[in-house]
Amino acid sequence: MKLFASLLTTVIIAGAILGAVLMQPVMAEHSSKRQASFKAEKSPTQKQVKQHSLDKNKTYVRSVVTQTISLDNVAALWAEFEDKITQQEDLPETLDRLVVIYKNMDTNFNHATVIIGFPVEASIQKDGYIKLIPSEQGEQLLNRGKNSKEEITNTWKKINFRRFVKAVVETHYLDALGQEETNQLVVHYH
Repeated sequence: MKLFASLLTTVIIAGAILGAVLMQPVMAEHSSKRQASFKAEKSPTQKQVKQHSLDKNKTYVRSVVTQTISLDNVAALWAEFEDKITQQEDLPETLDRLVVIYKNMDTNFNHATVIIGFPVEASIQKDGYIKLIPSEQGEQLLNRGKNSKEEITNTWKKINFRRFVKAVVETHYLDALGQEETNQLVVHYH
């Protein structure tokens, strides 16, 4: 009888070990599914937090050059901008557009404060940052496209100067090499 009890005990122990070995992949799979479902439940919360923090960011123009000048001298301001842009410490890794803002125009519209810079996202306005008015709040005078300098100049004639002009915003979109690809012109009235 002892032989039978001994064999039975051996079979039970061997069966339990074999069952445990065979169950490991099932348990591991079940465990990884549980972790994946836990991550999936947690993920939207993290995304919502990131989205919420992005919503608080506003778009500003980081001014590289700002000067009150005659509108005939804007080309000289561009040359100054090109000299100073390389000296910027907070230049974004990818510069995809440049923004020119014309504001505080005098009564005969010959002089204005001209700001040339690049857009940045920030939660607070820092020194040298000018709040960028969204294009949707202005009147689109020149749609985004490959517009020549002559087309931009002629578009200025479409501005209704009888209304109080708050700002004229030129946006120059750049390609991967930093060359102008397209541009647009928007006017903002008070």
